[in-house]
Amino acid sequence: MSEEFGYTDMGYDGAGPWAYRKLAGSELTKELSQAANAQSILGADIICSWSFSGVFDGKPPFIEIVRLGNLYRTGHAGEETVDYVHEKLPSILHDFLANALKSAGEGILSRDVVSKVLVDSISELDNAITRDILDIFPGGPEDLEKMSDEQIDTIVNDFGSGGVNNAKLLLGMRGSTVLIDTIVNDFGSGGVNNAKLLLGMRGSTVLVSLVDPSGSNLYVASLGDCQAVLGTKSSSGGWKAELLSHNHNGKEESEVARIRREHPGEDDTCVLEDRVLGAIAVTRAIGDHEFRLPAIFTERVLVKTHPGFKLSTVLTDWLPRNKTPPYLSNIADVDHVDLAATEKEGRFLIMCSDGLTDLYVHDDDRKDINTLQEVADKIVNVLSTRSAPPGLDSNNSALHLLREAMGGSDEDKVSRNLTVQMAFRWMDDVTIVVQSL
Repeated sequence: MSEEFGYTDMGYDGAGPWAYRKLAGSELTKELSQAANAQSILGADIICSWSFSGVFDGKPPFIEIVRLGNLYRTGHAGEETVDYVHEKLPSILHDFLANALKSAGEGILSRDVVSKVLVDSISELDNAITRDILDIFPGGPEDLEKMSDEQIDTIVNDFGSGGVNNAKLLLGMRGSTVLIDTIVNDFGSGGVNNAKLLLGMRGSTVLVSLVDPSGSNLYVASLGDCQAVLGTKSSSGGWKAELLSHNHNGKEESEVARIRREHPGEDDTCVLEDRVLGAIAVTRAIGDHEFRLPAIFTERVLVKTHPGFKLSTVLTDWLPRNKTPPYLSNIADVDHVDLAATEKEGRFLIMCSDGLTDLYVHDDDRKDINTLQEVADKIVNVLSTRSAPPGLDSNNSALHLLREAMGGSDEDKVSRNLTVQMAFRWMDDVTIVVQSL
């Protein structure tokens, strides 16, 4: 049977048209399920998907379901830092909790202590990147000014030595000439420096949920623009949607006010057009050290690190605004919920990337949904009243949420959103975790 194609402008007036495959029934469901990588792990329903387009770059967000709780993070500007978070944060959180329990003796950890453990473990993850980068150049900005480009390049791109320096820098970026180049791109000595630097050049958001052994207390730590929503059923049968995450981006008035307080005299430049320094949307993240270190580190070190920045903005346009760093925070917000006050049979937690919320807020067909709370109300309602479209596996709650966000029972809309052939990504990555509590 030959494929049927349709054409769309994807809401961009005067653009396109772009072709998409028209799918229906079980064929559409199968295509969506495969693209979303729908699965269930330790009682949690998960979809971990790319933005659905023909051309894209990067790696999907990671989900870690461990006995400690749920850890979710998405990367931006490259994959090095999100890989680092995936590898290191569970063990750091475990160690911080173990130390807190040891200090408490026979006592039970208070809510304040658990919240502090979450905040400190996430911050330590980022602070370690900062220390690694600064250790490569222990003399600080003053010594950097004296080094040649060749020296810096040798240090940074140290691939012959394992690329360690380079990797450190990338972790800090994705959130002078010869001596600097030698230090940074130290490939000849194995790349130890290079590896450290790359960690600073990429970025990652973090969203962690933690339930205590008694099942009585839920903690959610958020850093960046991922979202967590708790759905609870009341005794009357109605459902309530509660946001347990904080929206750390340049559109959030409280975040803009905080940054301006931290950088007096820079009101017009520290946040510009809803972006920090006019360049990055998130206001808190792991990595992205071009916003955390003095500008000379970016000018003389990070720009020389291979591979380079993967930015959506022009570096020279905003770097002069970097006057009193840091501008990005690595301090997570933590929310607590007393689960003992709710019925176990009537509650679930949704954790998602901003790709899911964008599908609602930026959909012209959903003009009644404009805020995160309205998105939260919608997705809780979807799960509490769900009726699966034909052929959709109704057992996977995350897949059901994705299907609804992409068009629900409108098969042509879902087909378009899923298969449209465009030369750029029209939507952000979508990752969803749903777990009963």
